Amino acid sequence: MRDIAMSDISAGSGWRGVMLGLCLAGLAVVGARADDAAIDQQSQQIQQILEGRCLKQGLLGQTPEQVKANCGCLAKVGTKHLQPAWRKAMLEGSSEQGIGPPMDDQVQFQIDALQTCPAIAPYQPNASGQ
Repeated sequence: MRDIAMSDISAGSGWRGVMLGLCLAGLAVVGARADDAAIDQQSQQIQQILEGRCLKQGLLGQTPEQVKANCGCLAKVGTKHLQPAWRKAMLEGSSEQGIGPPMDDQVQFQIDALQTCPAIAPYQPNASGQ
């Protein structure tokens, strides 16, 4: 009888361990989702800051609508390539001087920007000269 009770306890403990593990795994997923949400929110803030700076310059289009569309597109690409130190400075509103280049890879940023936002490319006359 004692052996049956011990096996029941061992089986019950094992089951509780499995359930506890599943619950903890679920908490890790919830924590990861919260982290992802915070990162998404920070990225949106960075994107808004970059877009605002671009709009202020007003150089990426001939009409206000073009400028807005082009700045929005470029801000999305810039957000992906912005160095962590720049992200931090922008979010905190602190100085960006002396923290190095803004983009992780300037050449790749430019390639991605031109591929993603072709309307920002400098004017290139066509081969027929028209």
